[in-house]
Parts: sequence; structure tokens; C-alpha cells
Amino acid sequence: MLLYIYLLSHSVLLAMIAEFLFLHLLQGWHRSRRMEVAIVIIEDQEKQKGIQSEVEVLEMVSGHENIVDFYGAYYHQAPRTPSLPEGLWIATEFITGATLQDLIGTRKTLGERWISYICKQITTGLFHLQKKNIIHHDIKPENILITSYGEVKIGEFGFATFGEKSSSTSGTITYSAPEVLANFTNKHEYDHK
Repeated sequence: MLLYIYLLSHSVLLAMIAEFLFLHLLQGWHRSRRMEVAIVIIEDQEKQKGIQSEVEVLEMVSGHENIVDFYGAYYHQAPRTPSLPEGLWIATEFITGATLQDLIGTRKTLGERWISYICKQITTGLFHLQKKNIIHHDIKPENILITSYGEVKIGEFGFATFGEKSSSTSGTITYSAPEVLANFTNKHEYDHK
């Protein structure tokens, strides 16, 4: 199903990719940027409140080669275009390729150079976040995207927080750092146990 909508005077052609309980994922064409975009639509008002921090983080970190680019957030009201879901629309870079988890799931052996390259790109992205004083809280293979050109990008900033330290235990527990699981907020304290 293809639809035309107008977001801040930019014509976007959309195709539904997936629908989840609280959101829709669409693929679009941003005419002024002349590029494909991914659009996430969050209908639930309570979820919209929680997403404000993610939007702020995306605005701060966008533009780095190892971070998924952010193009804007818009609120769409249904009466204007009743066929489209009402809610918060977030436009980001559309990634064709796979996640690191997909790559791991193929069970093919990855060469040392390729593994080194992926690690370096992730580290470069994390260093950018550190310079901006942002903690991601959910680095895992599913949130590392690899484009069809081999670019490695960090995505999914739903648990990200601002600050040098955090007592947050949010994120995926199986990928949490030991000090988070042990509920230590001071790294020095954990390292000397």
C-alpha cells in the first residue's frame, strides 16, 4: 500500500514495512533530501512521552558515520489525512543490509579483518556518544546495523541517557555489564571487589 503525505512541506512516498503493538514502521522517500527514509509512527500517547528523550539523543548524535541519521520528528493529526495513523512520526536513515545479529546467525566464519573492522566502527560510534556525554544502555548485535555498503551503524536509542555515569539498569539484561547487574554505580568500586 503506497501513500503520499506531507511532512513539513516535504513530500514523502510511504510503504508499510511492519506493524507492531505500539508502532508502525514505514519506508518512505524524502523528496527534498532525495533519499529513502525509515519512518516510525508511535500512536500511543504514553509511549510518545517516553520517546522524547530518544528524539533529543538522536538530534545530538546524528551526522556521525557510525550512528543512524535522524531527519526529524513530526506530529501527524488524523483529521488532516484520515487514512494515515495519528501519532508521533520519527524519520531516520533507511538502512538496507542486516544487523550484526543477522550476520552472526548465518553461522559462517567471519574473517579476522572483517571482525576487526566491525569492532573499530562500533568503537568509533561509541566514542562519539561518549564525547556527547550519552550512554546508550542497549548495545547488542540486534542494534548494530550493517548497510549493504558495509557501513556499521549504531541504532535504537530508546534506553539512552545523558551524563557521565548512570544508575540505570535499563537495556537488555543478557547484554548488561557486570557492574550494572551487580547494581554498582561506581566502576572503581566494582573493579576492586
